[in-house]
Amino acid sequence: MGEVIGLGRKRPDGNKIVNLRKQKGLKQERLADEANISVRLLRDIEKSNHPVPATTLTAIATALQTTPDEITRSTPDGTPDPYVSRLKLTAIRSAKDLSALARDVTQLEYALEVDPGPETAKDMQHLMKIVRRFVDSRYVRPWEEKDEFDGESFGEIPRLARLHQLLEQLREQGVGVIAGRYVRHSLSRTGNEDLVSTFTPIRGNPEWSIKTDFILCLHLVPAEKQEGEIHIVPGSFDRLVEEARSPAMARGDMDDEILF
Repeated sequence: MGEVIGLGRKRPDGNKIVNLRKQKGLKQERLADEANISVRLLRDIEKSNHPVPATTLTAIATALQTTPDEITRSTPDGTPDPYVSRLKLTAIRSAKDLSALARDVTQLEYALEVDPGPETAKDMQHLMKIVRRFVDSRYVRPWEEKDEFDGESFGEIPRLARLHQLLEQLREQGVGVIAGRYVRHSLSRTGNEDLVSTFTPIRGNPEWSIKTDFILCLHLVPAEKQEGEIHIVPGSFDRLVEEARSPAMARGDMDDEILF
């Protein structure tokens, strides 16, 4: 199944997190528990500044009683982080265009830039469920959630009709959709493969593979907003191969977590 993540990934400042944690007298286990993340992931963040979903960074910041910006890494001279790129999101008005954008993606990242209201919350929820269904279209287990169109002959047709209706209804209520997609490469320990992502074995270190995901980014925004831009961490294929062949990786010092 395609994984749903919040807004794109950000690179944390591990040193700041360590300092704040120690100032508050928190052990890693306590902070991880309060942020609802694994201790292993927290150790990777503090040690290597590995990019994480913005929602994870927000959870850590909340547990430390600070803001996400305070624990987000920036370069000393203000130059862009070389591992971070920008993705342009454009307005979506057609169900057909949105379904085409979602085709073959393996993960969905989304964000709300408008407050849901009593009149819009259900439509926003229903729209996201249909988009999620597009993301999951290549691999849906019989026991997992489907939607009301799966049991119909040629159910894709009424599904698109309903999506188009939701886009129009939300636009009338002041809510628009902007979206874009990108490719993300990461490292994954061989044996952790799923059935959705693409995995490329690494010559010289068979214990690791390059994981490739196609990411759909979708934001619910004020209807007048026609485009937007977000920071992403696509991962460099060559850099990841080089990292996989490093002495630390060869010794098996790294955790099983995916490394970006």
